[in-house]
Amino acid sequence: ASGAAFAGLGGALYMPLVGNVVSSAGMNNQILAFIVVVIGGLGNFMGSFLGSIFLGLMGVVVAVFLPAISVVANVLVMAVVLVFRPEGLFGKVVNK
Repeated sequence: ASGAAFAGLGGALYMPLVGNVVSSAGMNNQILAFIVVVIGGLGNFMGSFLGSIFLGLMGVVVAVFLPAISVVANVLVMAVVLVFRPEGLFGKVVNK
């Protein structure tokens, strides 16, 4: 419940900056946050933190040297991580 309250407070504080609110507002940020969590590992805060640093640095490097693929670079990295480490880079392996 507190997470929803903080999300609502964040939205209320962000709305005056953008002027209007629509259902698709911030979709790029939501997708990027999802990719960061998947790469870092679900349930691992430090993994998500390190994943966000990695994606931020990679995004800058790709935008400078290969701008044609900068849009899909994050999705490609996520796909490679999911193929080789389905639990994420820093996620724990769960035995079933």
